[in-house]
Amino acid sequence: MRIDEAIAETKPLKVFFGDAVLNIEYRPPAYTIAQMTEAAADKGNPERLISMIQDLVVGWDLTRTVNEPLEPNGDPVQREIPVDINNDEDVRLYVPTTIIMGIVKAVRSDNDPSGE
Repeated sequence: MRIDEAIAETKPLKVFFGDAVLNIEYRPPAYTIAQMTEAAADKGNPERLISMIQDLVVGWDLTRTVNEPLEPNGDPVQREIPVDINNDEDVRLYVPTTIIMGIVKAVRSDNDPSGE
């Protein structure tokens, strides 16, 4: 491994949730011992989780379903819109902690030199 690979500014990662896959782009340098310690000490504070995930994740393909007004024929219309990682309210309202913790676990595993 080259050192530039270890400290790359951003890195893609697939996070698995059963059969579903969340593709993220994250900042390996944001995953520091200080960040882990602070998050563990303040794990009961949801705002801390939001801040941590926003520091770590640059982008993702997470979407949510919204209902649009009915078509003229009465059929409901649904569409997928992105969940904005940089919008505190989006993260607070739409991202379950299982997804946040899944991301943290996947990043931790991706950064473990032992491969565990």
